[in-house]
Amino acid sequence: MTRTLTLDLETGDADALFTGIVRKPQRRPCEGPYIRLIGYAVDDGPVVITTDVEELLGEIKRADVIQGHNLFGFDGLALSWHHGMDWEEFCAKAVDTEIRERYRFPARSREHGSEDKYDLDHTAQRLGVAGKITGPAGLQALKRKYGGYDRIPVDDPDFIAYLVADVEAARAVAARYPEMTPYEIREHKIACLFGRMTLNGFHVNEPLLRQRITEGQEAKAAALRELNEVYGVPLARPLTRGRGENKVTTQEVMASPLSTNIGRDALIKAFHTWGAKYCPKTDQGKIALGRDAMKRMSTYYHELPDVVRICELVTTVTTTRTVYQTASDWLCPDGKVHPRVSMRQSSGRASITGPGMTVYGKHNGRWREREIFDAEGDEYGDYFVITCDLSQVDMRAVAGHCQDRNYMSMFAPGRDFHSEVAKMLGVERQASKPLGHGSNYGMGDKRMIKDGHDPKLVRAFFELLAREFPRKGKWTREIVAYASRGGMLDNGFGRPMRCDPRSAYTVAPALMGQGAARDITCEVLIRLMDKHPEYLPYLRGHAHDEFIFVVPADQVDVIGKEIEEAFTWEWRGVPILCELSPVGGDWGECSQK
Repeated sequence: MTRTLTLDLETGDADALFTGIVRKPQRRPCEGPYIRLIGYAVDDGPVVITTDVEELLGEIKRADVIQGHNLFGFDGLALSWHHGMDWEEFCAKAVDTEIRERYRFPARSREHGSEDKYDLDHTAQRLGVAGKITGPAGLQALKRKYGGYDRIPVDDPDFIAYLVADVEAARAVAARYPEMTPYEIREHKIACLFGRMTLNGFHVNEPLLRQRITEGQEAKAAALRELNEVYGVPLARPLTRGRGENKVTTQEVMASPLSTNIGRDALIKAFHTWGAKYCPKTDQGKIALGRDAMKRMSTYYHELPDVVRICELVTTVTTTRTVYQTASDWLCPDGKVHPRVSMRQSSGRASITGPGMTVYGKHNGRWREREIFDAEGDEYGDYFVITCDLSQVDMRAVAGHCQDRNYMSMFAPGRDFHSEVAKMLGVERQASKPLGHGSNYGMGDKRMIKDGHDPKLVRAFFELLAREFPRKGKWTREIVAYASRGGMLDNGFGRPMRCDPRSAYTVAPALMGQGAARDITCEVLIRLMDKHPEYLPYLRGHAHDEFIFVVPADQVDVIGKEIEEAFTWEWRGVPILCELSPVGGDWGECSQK
């Protein structure tokens, strides 16, 4: 007879899982043991409440099936990190009802994310079973009462009742699902691999990190001074206090001048003064200050040196801040960061947080940001960082979907889509590249022009698409029409994806490309680890379509070849190719071109 264990944990703050630091409302050490209270039930038996982790680990060993909500994203990680539970052994028996619910009830993708909820309570409501205890006896009320999750007394009767209800809800939810599909089984396998990546962590060169934080603060301050002294952007604003004779006006230094209306207005005035008639706008109608917006603007006005300089200064102010401070905020006592990986986007694409590895740049010199992550050595020898990046995987996914033979041929080995399109248009590769990516995601000519691209180039680009790749255009229109009618999309691997019909024009093509690219990316990782499970300890991170490994120095060549072989295959007649980086002592050294 199958022995089924349902479990749930009450712990300190989720952000403190690896760092040991509660982040909000103010930073402080997490108090007491991280796992506060344990609830579990065997089969249909009563819910057991305990603080004895060893008792739970014994039940996990005896169980044939372990079920719960968000087991891969939290509970299993907590048990592995804080109490040494065997992660892979746990995953082999675990069934995560959050993963199952996201397959059964796919999130509706809109222009700005999804409003669908997948916590245990909302899942229970959809399935028609009793959910969590809320209100005055709920967990949030207890947190407020005692000043933090880690401060709730484990013998508080409301705390115990809350956990009992959670275990009962998790068991009731699990009972509502049919047998797992092959795709759901594969999703659990992927979640296990991403969890291993999180547990491994990525070592940080802390002295270099501190140096970069200081350098960034100084560069940002210097950029703000130049914007103020040369281009008239204020760093302070008038602040009036008191009334009548006691009325006093002083200058208040603004912490983020460019995020204020007065700062943005001054910046627009500066651009106009130095000859720029156009400023990129956000969807809210404000001037866009992101790196990409400033890059487009400086390219468009390349003949105006002061406009280019303002763009450079704004980029320094808006980007210097955070990449190093973010790493510092998430640095753990073992000298590593342990980014968490979730698969909660509508396409299933991974989101990496704590810190987000995708914010660390690669192009235009930004590979320096990656130098803080290095190949730590140990008593067994030296290690190197090596990465493998899938080549244009989103566009290859679209080629596989649309089956436009001419479009598919653009991705044959030795050919580069962006270069060949640029040649046809008579422009540089970097000018055509964003147009190629944008069109794959349903972006039309009006939106591209609004985003600052040359109208003449945009029109020529869309004429080229219609002429050279007619089947791709027809496929895009078919996908949009199907999603507009409320049809459920399939990413090509069996993943159902829902698109809000109102957003179908841009969202449906994006979902198809991103959804297939996501599973192509996961497939190569599965291929590698199925063949070489001994490589699991070497997995360090994931950024966009790039996987990062830290490998023993004396095995670099052999492991590199195995990675390249696993990452090279074919999907629906389209070659899936990769680029293996040079080895380096840190991630930045691997990334520089």
